[in-house]
Amino acid sequence: FAMAAGLDTYGAGWNNYIATGTYFHPEHYARPTIEGRNAALIARSGVYVNGQFYDFDQANVREDVTHSFYEGSYALHPFEGRTEPIDPEVGRRQGKYTWAKAPRYLIPGVGSHPVEAGPLARQVIAGRPGAADWQDYDPLFLDAVTTVGPSVLVRVMARMHEAPKYYKLVRKWLDQINLHEKFYIKPKELPEGRGFGSTEAARGSLSDWIVLKDGKIENYQVVTPTAWNIGPRDGRDVNGPMEQAFLGAPIADPNDPVELGHVARSYDSCLVCTVHAYDEKTGKELAQFRIGEGA
Repeated sequence: FAMAAGLDTYGAGWNNYIATGTYFHPEHYARPTIEGRNAALIARSGVYVNGQFYDFDQANVREDVTHSFYEGSYALHPFEGRTEPIDPEVGRRQGKYTWAKAPRYLIPGVGSHPVEAGPLARQVIAGRPGAADWQDYDPLFLDAVTTVGPSVLVRVMARMHEAPKYYKLVRKWLDQINLHEKFYIKPKELPEGRGFGSTEAARGSLSDWIVLKDGKIENYQVVTPTAWNIGPRDGRDVNGPMEQAFLGAPIADPNDPVELGHVARSYDSCLVCTVHAYDEKTGKELAQFRIGEGA
């Protein structure tokens, strides 16, 4: 049905991906550190840009606000991140058009890139050679994006493909639970320092950065999977992942561009009831895509 509807022919995006990884092997992550997390992951982290793999390093994440409704025009690491909203009407006069920031991944010596997060990203990273014996190695979707290329169909198939893999892991872990054993150790609380944590939500990489000073939170920034995917153009006017994927989508009925809904939902199923299509020239709302009564 998907191929008959042409869902394999559009919605490609940049074909660049990020996964920060999830699920730690307990024997390899007994003492958590930022530096030690990648090697201990079961579902691996990594970045895939222009056909090349790179190790994920949280130090290379940037948030660009050039086209976002926040003060200034800059790209900062989340430890230094600022969230200073401005009036959208003022922002529009500055070329800003969204509340979303534009996350980018900086590859030293190569440049800053928009990267897609989510099931397809995770499965592309799973295809990277060199996995340890406790890590997921699965080259199916790396082969897909390098042969037939990404699309709405390939992105949705990746979501379907990974579900049984995670089910099998969870089933195994449930069998290992012993409620008579102590399984939580309260961490030491520090009055000052910096912390980073990340996991893979259903929608993609979800990361938090915190700065502590004098026993209080001085700065806290979150980069959500939705932000990676729906973020706007950056300071170089390079489109965000979903923006790029909209380009070239065949719109059968301009007054009911359901194809845009297909692209958006292939990236982020949480966008099911929040996709609105507008005519940029007139500002007229063309369509709302909703699931269920009262959505």
